[in-house]
Amino acid sequence: DSGGISIMEICAKEVVVLHAKEKLGRLVQILEKTKFHNFPVVEGQRARVVGVLSRTKLLAAVAKHKNDSTDSKIVKLLSYADLTPDVKHFETPASRALSHFQSMGLQYICVVGPDHGLRGILTRTDLAKLCNASKRQALAAKWDAKTAATLPDFGLPRSSLLT
Repeated sequence: DSGGISIMEICAKEVVVLHAKEKLGRLVQILEKTKFHNFPVVEGQRARVVGVLSRTKLLAAVAKHKNDSTDSKIVKLLSYADLTPDVKHFETPASRALSHFQSMGLQYICVVGPDHGLRGILTRTDLAKLCNASKRQALAAKWDAKTAATLPDFGLPRSSLLT
């Protein structure tokens, strides 16, 4: 159980974003310097999510323009992007996001604020870390209770033996 944790608390907040129109040189740099599989495409000052571009499609866009263009060539990315990305409000409970990931087989969710501006990206890895941490806490709690039950109480309340 995620214990009421919101997706904003566990998502990656430093995200490499693309704008609907980008210089070819920047796209090449992003491909060279990152290993991400998906990139949110945003518009405006509020970074409103308008799509997501996979690394494969980004490579295709760069390849199409690279041979006959300079690094300052503007590439329109929306024609390559998925224009219906999975988006959730930043206050969405992590437990609900986990159910959504499982039922839809998702790789990521764009986390947005009330203005639909990008706040972060939630991946399966982020949720797996949360689930693993919850399992470790549950095991530790069981172990502590089991250990306390086997210890002599020395006339003290059992709860004081765990501290």
